[in-house]
Amino acid sequence: FLAVQSTNPYCLKDMGMHKATSLGGLLLVFLSTEVYPQSQWTFPLSVRDGQGTILLRIGIHPNGTDGFDPGLDQFAPPPAPSGSFDARLRVLSPLDDYITDIRNNSPGNKTWLMLYQASSGNGPVVISWDSTTLPAPMRITDAINGTLFFLDMSLAGSVSSSNAFLSIGLQIVADISVGVAEKERPHEYRLFQNSPNPFNPSTTIKYALPAQSHVTLKIYDILGHEIRTLVSGLVDAGDKSVQWDSNNNYGNHVASGVYFYRLEATSSDNLSGSFMQLKKMLLLN
Repeated sequence: FLAVQSTNPYCLKDMGMHKATSLGGLLLVFLSTEVYPQSQWTFPLSVRDGQGTILLRIGIHPNGTDGFDPGLDQFAPPPAPSGSFDARLRVLSPLDDYITDIRNNSPGNKTWLMLYQASSGNGPVVISWDSTTLPAPMRITDAINGTLFFLDMSLAGSVSSSNAFLSIGLQIVADISVGVAEKERPHEYRLFQNSPNPFNPSTTIKYALPAQSHVTLKIYDILGHEIRTLVSGLVDAGDKSVQWDSNNNYGNHVASGVYFYRLEATSSDNLSGSFMQLKKMLLLN
């Protein structure tokens, strides 16, 4: 947990309104401009307490809407009773709760509301993310008035509801005013360590391509058997990431243990050469 203090005098006002509670909300505001760095993306947020973990996903897509989108969105189960751990994305009402909510990628503000509650005796709630795979510059502020708390999400990977300013919610503000063309492309092939590691049930694998390349990224078990193909095809240059949900190629969840992921890439222009690297990760069910 990273606490951020501010000298802003507004940080201390209206303290009576900010009573700590195990039930809070997470408000995500996507500030858009006319330039989109990516036409579509999904970003996972892990919400956990001492009882368990719930993975929620937000994102943008050309076919996304503010309502339910078959094939993109996923409804949440019925709300958990009081005293039980729960987390969900709410759009309009309890009848519109999602665990995955993908919006349209048209310019404008994209806003998500996350609600969560800790199970009895198992607080606080911790919201975490992979700071190395942010789809845009993002910062967290409180959901009260935006002046009580500030955190650059690239500098940390989690926040906790134990902070009085975040106990009822927080805002995530993403600025995508810098387009992809303005970003410097990687100078070399790279395969990064998955995050989180160890993990359960999902982890993110990040890699870098200096040129458009034919790419395969596969998961293997400790005996060398192929478990899952995550990427297979032509991929444009840039910093990339893909998530593994612990399922094999048949959609079945695999057992706990050590797994390996291997990246093979060959540039399509034959000028940047080829690359192959293997890394290890640990799944804990």
